[in-house]
Amino acid sequence: MELKERINLIKKNTEEILGADQEIQSLLESGEQLNHYIGFEISGKVHLGSGLISMQIAKNMADAGIKPHVFLADWHTWINDKLGGDREFIRKTAVGYFKEGMRACYKILNGNPDDLQFILGTELYKKDPDYWANMIDVSKNTTLSRIQRSITIMGREEKGSVDFAKLIYPPMQVADIFQMNICFAHAGMDQRKAHVIARDVAMKLKIKPLKIKGKIVKPVAIHHHLLLGLSKPSIWPLENPEDMKLMLSQMKMSKSKPDSAVFIHDSEDDIRR
Repeated sequence: MELKERINLIKKNTEEILGADQEIQSLLESGEQLNHYIGFEISGKVHLGSGLISMQIAKNMADAGIKPHVFLADWHTWINDKLGGDREFIRKTAVGYFKEGMRACYKILNGNPDDLQFILGTELYKKDPDYWANMIDVSKNTTLSRIQRSITIMGREEKGSVDFAKLIYPPMQVADIFQMNICFAHAGMDQRKAHVIARDVAMKLKIKPLKIKGKIVKPVAIHHHLLLGLSKPSIWPLENPEDMKLMLSQMKMSKSKPDSAVFIHDSEDDIRR
């Protein structure tokens, strides 16, 4: 496949890419196996946004010769108080349900589910005790105020009162990228703040910098648009662009808000309802 065609595949169906074309070209021309990832909290059933839209990007990556990874973020789910904070139930749901749902979505998109590599957070962190040093390295290269602004990636308000564990969530998400040696970090637009931090700290890291042929590089961030949910907005219209961004993020189709979403296993009657 020609280089231009591979770049076009990477850009296909995306809303935003953080990283210049030259960065993408250099990665592709390196000849090394490049890794993509998208991570998910295990907070409910798979819907059209988390399943089909996300897996279409993963399929495009695979077609471009990039290895797609799906990160089952059980620790992040626990930190964010999802599924009752029951860690064992979260892990079982991740592997027994969420993984199979994503494989089914990938297959529907004419992909081979075996192309997907699934990684459970607990297993990643147990595998290499340096993960926590990596997370501290990320934290030392950003600021508390920036982390506080970034908790919106969890669906939390920027100025809301949260327990301290939730401040660990953003640097963990950034550390995951470097721990898995990810060149293409993929998510919905609501995760943008974490990816901006990842690119900003990339050249400063000492524990797990991202290297291609011995050279430290920044991960490219791939963002798809958020599929709006079915719920009515609490306030409308909105004139402030920042308020609009926040509202659109809050109105996304959500696993944890069943009436806002169309799930991949809904019946025709459920959908029509």
